[in-house]
Amino acid sequence: MDGMAEVLAHDRDAPARRRRWARIVPAAALALPLFMLGVSSWIAWRSAWRQASAEVVQTAEAAAEYAARVLSGYAMAVGRINDLVAGYTDAQIREQEAVLHQALRRMIADLPQAEAGFVFDAEGTPILSVNVFPLGTAGMSFMDRDFFVDLSRADAPALHVSRVHRGRLDGDVFIAISRRRGVPGD
Repeated sequence: MDGMAEVLAHDRDAPARRRRWARIVPAAALALPLFMLGVSSWIAWRSAWRQASAEVVQTAEAAAEYAARVLSGYAMAVGRINDLVAGYTDAQIREQEAVLHQALRRMIADLPQAEAGFVFDAEGTPILSVNVFPLGTAGMSFMDRDFFVDLSRADAPALHVSRVHRGRLDGDVFIAISRRRGVPGD
C-alpha cells in the first residue's frame, strides 16, 4: 500500500509541478535566446576588434612605407641640389643665381614631391631658390630655424627632418628636409 500512497501523493503534486513548469518554460524560452544573443554579440565584438586592430596595423605599415618613400624622394632632391652647387662658394652662387635657378627648376620638375628648394649661406640667408627669382632676401635670415641650427653643429646629421614651420616668404606650412652643403665652411 505504501507504493499506492506514493503514487497518489505524486499525483496530488502534479498540478503544482505543472504550474512550476508553466513558469519555468516561458522564462527559459526568453532567457536562452537572450543568453545566446549575448554570447554571439560578445564573439562578434571580439572579432570586430581583432579585425580593426589588424586593419590599423596594416594601415600604419602602409603609411610608414609611403612616408619612407616620400622622405627618400626628398633626400634625393636635396642630394641633387647639393650636387648642383658643389664646389661653388656663396659669392659664386649669388653671381650664377639665374643659371642655377633655371637648373634647379628643371631638376625639381622631375621630382613632383619636392615643392621648393633653397640654398642658404653661412648666415642663414637664402642665396638660391627653386621658386623665387631673383631671390632678393636681403636681411632675411633663417638662423633660428631648427634645420639651420642643427646643420650648423659640428655633429650635424647627414639628413635633417625639421619640425613644422610657417614659410617666411609665402606663409605656407612646411617641413624642411635638409642637408649640410658639401663644401665645409660654405
